[in-house]
Amino acid sequence: MRKFYIHHLYIIGFLSVILSCLYLNWQIPPHFDEARAWNIAKYLNPIEIFSIGKVEGHPFLWYYVLSPIAKLNLFYPYSLYILNIIIVLSSLYILYKYAPLPTYIKYLITFSAPFLQLYNSFARSYSLTIFLLFIILNLHNQRFSKQILYLTLILLLANTNTTGFFAAFSLGIIYLQEQLF
Repeated sequence: MRKFYIHHLYIIGFLSVILSCLYLNWQIPPHFDEARAWNIAKYLNPIEIFSIGKVEGHPFLWYYVLSPIAKLNLFYPYSLYILNIIIVLSSLYILYKYAPLPTYIKYLITFSAPFLQLYNSFARSYSLTIFLLFIILNLHNQRFSKQILYLTLILLLANTNTTGFFAAFSLGIIYLQEQLF
C-alpha cells in the first residue's frame, strides 16, 4: 500500500486539488477582487499597472500575469480560474518532484486547507506566492551559485502579496547575513 501512495502521489494530489477547485468555483461568480484585478489587467498598460500597484490590493506582478489572457478576453472568468489552477498544480509539481520530504508530509500539504480551499478557490496572487516560494526553496541549496536567479525570485515573491513580502524579506535577510558573515 505504501508503494501505491508514493507512485500515485501526482494523480491523487492533482485530482484532489482539481476536484476541489471545480466544486468551489462551480456556478460562483468571481469575487470583487478577482473581477477588479481582471479589469485592471485588461484595460491598463504595463506602466499604468505598475503605478496603480501602490493603491491597489495586489502588487503589480499578479496584474502582469493576468494581462495576456485579460487583454485577449479569453472566456472570463474560466480562464482566470484555469490560470490559477495551473499555478497551483505547478506548485504541487515542484513540491512533489523536488522537496526532500516524506510522502506523507507531501500528502498533508496537499490536503491542507490552503491547497484545497484558499489557493484554488480564490484566483488571486496567493497561488503565485506559494509557487515562487516553492521554487526559491528548491533553489536554496544553490543560492550562491545561482545568485541572480535566486535574488530575482525573492524580489518577485515580495511583489505577490503581504505574506510573500514577509517571506521574501526573511529570505533576503538570511541571504544577506550569510553573505556578510
